[in-house]
Amino acid sequence: MFGSLARFSNYIIENKIDDFTQYQIDRARQVNLPVLQYFRDYTDEELFEFSKRSIIEFLKSIAVGRGIEEVKLANEKWKRGESELFSKTEIVLKDVVLANKIRKEGLIYFLKFYVDNIRDYEVLILEIERFYEIVLENSFAAFVEVQQELVLKEKEIISAIVNNSTDGIYAFDARQKIKVWNPTMVARTGVSSEQIMNKYVFEFFPEYLQVFEKKVPERVINGETVTIKNFKTLDGKTHYDIYMAPLKDIKGDVFGGISIMRDVTEDKKREEQLEIKVRERTRKLLLQSQVLECMEEGVSVADQDGIIIFTNKAEDAMFGYETGQMTGMHVSCQNAYPPEQNETIVQSVIETLNDKGAWSGEWHNKRKDGTTFYTYSHITALNLDGIKYFVCVQRDISEEKRYKEAIEEKNKELQRINIDLDNFIYTASHDLKAPVSNIEGLIDALKEAIDEEESQDIEQLLNMISVSVNRFKETILDLTEISKIQKEEESKVEPVDCLLIINDVKLSMQDIINSTSATIEIEADHEVDLKFSKKNFRSIVYN
Repeated sequence: MFGSLARFSNYIIENKIDDFTQYQIDRARQVNLPVLQYFRDYTDEELFEFSKRSIIEFLKSIAVGRGIEEVKLANEKWKRGESELFSKTEIVLKDVVLANKIRKEGLIYFLKFYVDNIRDYEVLILEIERFYEIVLENSFAAFVEVQQELVLKEKEIISAIVNNSTDGIYAFDARQKIKVWNPTMVARTGVSSEQIMNKYVFEFFPEYLQVFEKKVPERVINGETVTIKNFKTLDGKTHYDIYMAPLKDIKGDVFGGISIMRDVTEDKKREEQLEIKVRERTRKLLLQSQVLECMEEGVSVADQDGIIIFTNKAEDAMFGYETGQMTGMHVSCQNAYPPEQNETIVQSVIETLNDKGAWSGEWHNKRKDGTTFYTYSHITALNLDGIKYFVCVQRDISEEKRYKEAIEEKNKELQRINIDLDNFIYTASHDLKAPVSNIEGLIDALKEAIDEEESQDIEQLLNMISVSVNRFKETILDLTEISKIQKEEESKVEPVDCLLIINDVKLSMQDIINSTSATIEIEADHEVDLKFSKKNFRSIVYN
């Protein structure tokens, strides 16, 4: 039946196989054969070798008279999904038509190299045309059968999706008559698919004609896609998002529409709850923001790279910047330390933050105009969503620092005065000891020089002088002890007989009392005892 074609096929295999192969590849690329997309990862050499093997097998089957049988076998394998080259879904109608056309064109093109008379040429043309008529008829039949199978499977898949969808789905034709009514719609409405099939949807739900725009289905039939958000049922208990779209045939003509109704009631509740939380969160953030703006302390937030991302009003004013002007600047713009010292201090602070999560201490700062001041700063490390932030709260302590320095200077001055006073007391007490000793010596000498007869008259006077000198010596001793009080951590505290010390001081001052005719009155119902330093109490009474 195809004897001439068989001999011609042998000729191509033996003499023109490379040229014939390249011709097939070039023509496939020229017509943009869809199946070529599955060879896009092949190199030119790999594609050539693959095509050459395939062509040789095909031509050999023709040469032995089995060309048609082999085509049928290949089509059957493809239909069963057993093809080693392509799956059922990878071949389109264009592949079936163009692939056979290219093979036929190739055979006709290479006839000029094989025949040299018109008679043989006509015979081969007829055999080629008949061969490819049979091949194309068989291939097309196989393709149609596979497509029908795929369409049926797609319908089954679509039906399964529709019937198992948690969304309510219904479809209608161009006259708006219901053609599909899935189980979810049955459950939501209580209307079975048998009841509503081929009926107008508003025949069953006329109450929705007022709330659900009647013209919406008409708009869909006219080719418009309609989306209705948050559609509420009449009782207000259920919310739906409705998506309606036209259904079109292969020509693009609308033959109906589909409606998908998604129950968003729970989503709506969550959304409302989220809105409440957002409002509450916003209120808290607003309150926190107002608190931050009302604080006298400066507050700043920096990211893990030390870039400032927030400053409050007090922080801006403290450093002499306009509102938000420090945002985006590095925190080092606030430091007044020299670079080498700053690096050491900052590293120490970071180590503390990493170890303990917080750092507090005094910080030397500089304002925008270059003037410096001191703050007491508290820095806290925060970790939010894996990102580290540093929150710094600081208070200007420049006045406190100057006041403290002034007090320290005053204390130093008082210490110097106390030292001078101690030196004066020591010197005065030391200088008074010699005259007192001389007086004692003169009194003793006077006692020896006075006759016994005269001694009776002045004995009492000399005794009084001796007592006064002893009192004066005690005073000098006490004065020396007073200088030691400033150097002692605590004075010796002991029970003090107040009346005894008062009378003792009164006796030591008797000459002054007599000479001034003074009167000293002591009012005490009973003996007054307290715990105090005797020396200090005597000094208080004496003064």
